[in-house]
Amino acid sequence: MKALEIKNYTPARFGNMKACDQKYYSFSADWAQPQAKTVCTAALKAMTAKVNAVSAAFDADGWGSKPDTPELITALIGLLKTVKLGTDDQQNAFTCYQVERYVLRLWYRGTKEQRDAVKAKLEPKAPAKPKAEAKAPAKTQVKVKAKASTKKAAPKSAPQNENGAVVLHEVEVEDTQSAGIIDVLAQFLQDELSADQKRSLVTGLIAALK
Repeated sequence: MKALEIKNYTPARFGNMKACDQKYYSFSADWAQPQAKTVCTAALKAMTAKVNAVSAAFDADGWGSKPDTPELITALIGLLKTVKLGTDDQQNAFTCYQVERYVLRLWYRGTKEQRDAVKAKLEPKAPAKPKAEAKAPAKTQVKVKAKASTKKAAPKSAPQNENGAVVLHEVEVEDTQSAGIIDVLAQFLQDELSADQKRSLVTGLIAALK
C-alpha cells in the first residue's frame, strides 16, 4: 500500500484526482470551492469518527476482504491526527478532499451490511422528548345559586303582641302524656329557636291549620 500524503492545491491536480473518483463517492462538501475553516474542521471530525467506527467493526467482524485493510486503517488514523488546516480556504478544501477520498476508499471496502451497521451507529439519535410536567388539578369552582323560597308567606292575621311577637295561645289537652310531650317540645322550641324562627314556626302552623 502506498503511503498516504496530502498535496498542495493546483487546479490541474484537483482535476486529475477528480477524474479517478468512483461515481458513487459522496463527499461532505464541494471541495472544488474554497470552504470556511469551520466547515473543514467539522468534516474532518466526522471523518475521524467514521474511521474509528470502521476500525472497531474490523476488530470485531472484519471489514471486507482486502488484506491491506488493517494498514489502511492505521495509516488513516495517523493522517487524521496530523492533518492541519491553514489560512487558505482553497487549500483547506483540497486537504479535506484528499482525506475524504482515502476515507471513502476504506468505507467501500466493507460490505453493504457492514456499512449499514456502522452508519446506524454514527447517525445522531433524536433527542428524547422531555416528560410532560404533571398539571396541577383544576380548582373546583363552587357556585352558589340563590334559590327562591317555596314556603308560603305567613299570613298577616297571626296574632301579635304590642312588640310584634306572635302570641302563643294556651291549649287544653286531656291526655297527660300528650300534654307532657307538648310541654317538652314547647320548652325546646322556646330555648333553641330565635325570635324570628319562633315567629315563622308559629305563623306557619297557624296557616297550615286553617
